[in-house]
Amino acid sequence: MKNNLKVSHWAHELSNAIPDKAVGISLAPLAGNDLFTSYVTEIPAGVCVAAHYHPEGIEIYQILSGKGLMRTGSVAADQSVKWEQCVEVTSGDFFTIQPGSVHQLENNDSERLILIVTCSPTNLSYNRIVTEQKVENAAR
Repeated sequence: MKNNLKVSHWAHELSNAIPDKAVGISLAPLAGNDLFTSYVTEIPAGVCVAAHYHPEGIEIYQILSGKGLMRTGSVAADQSVKWEQCVEVTSGDFFTIQPGSVHQLENNDSERLILIVTCSPTNLSYNRIVTEQKVENAAR
């Protein structure tokens, strides 16, 4: 029987991350399949991921190092974002983003923020809607 086990280390894979211009970060796959995959990403100091949401499926976040602000909200009838929550997240934290929840992670620290995001690969393509909402309009 052939062993198909692939072991990866997030620090090595991070150096091979591919830019995702839609939200302004780079991602590298770590493990998974066509249904559910874990990706590593780094958010540099002072950078904010573009606000977006996924109509279907969850995202699971694990903060490996650094800290930041996670904003969540909903899309109103006029397509504006109604921000509902802003939570400080830090190394060791896990959390889930529910389908339809607008979310935006900001590295508001001087150190880099490294995290693993686990989701369907479709969340990086057609199952993602980037909003026009700017971070300066978000509730803090």
